[in-house]
Amino acid sequence: MTPLAYGIASVFIAVLLSACASGARVISGFGDERDGEGKYRSRGPHVGVDVWGNPGDPVLASANGRVHAVGDEGVPNSCGKYVIIVHDATLTAQEIRSHAATRYCHLSEQTVIEGSPIRRGEIIGRIGTTGWSRQQTTTTGYEHVHWELLASGAKIDPLPLTVGCFDPQKTYPTERLILTYPVQCKN
Repeated sequence: MTPLAYGIASVFIAVLLSACASGARVISGFGDERDGEGKYRSRGPHVGVDVWGNPGDPVLASANGRVHAVGDEGVPNSCGKYVIIVHDATLTAQEIRSHAATRYCHLSEQTVIEGSPIRRGEIIGRIGTTGWSRQQTTTTGYEHVHWELLASGAKIDPLPLTVGCFDPQKTYPTERLILTYPVQCKN
């Protein structure tokens, strides 16, 4: 199997597994060297997780916290319109216990303001194609929210701390960081 075929097959399997298991579709994982379309990442391994959604779909806060920043890096920078949330629960990373933050990128709009308290599952923006993404004005089928977990000055894979889709009927632990997907799941 060629490297390109292997990359495309890996992406396809990851999409199928994540869609079946959670109702959310991860189209590019943390550390992946190829994007959701199977194209090589010239900027190096992926430092977040791309979760698929339709343009305009709501982007949800993945845990309780406070809106730390709302901004727009613009093109050619990678994030475009973004929201950063500092979370209430702590995380131990690299043997340092700290408050973690999540960053949500490529939004078409942000619906929160800096300093606002935020609850898990609240809408913080909408999926778009801002920043460094394949197409700025047309639908490609690979629209997504780029989702990062930051703690102790490092970017960390959020998936091991993710318990699935947000369920408003469920109670989540508050003493440690537990994340839910940043999209409304399609189950």
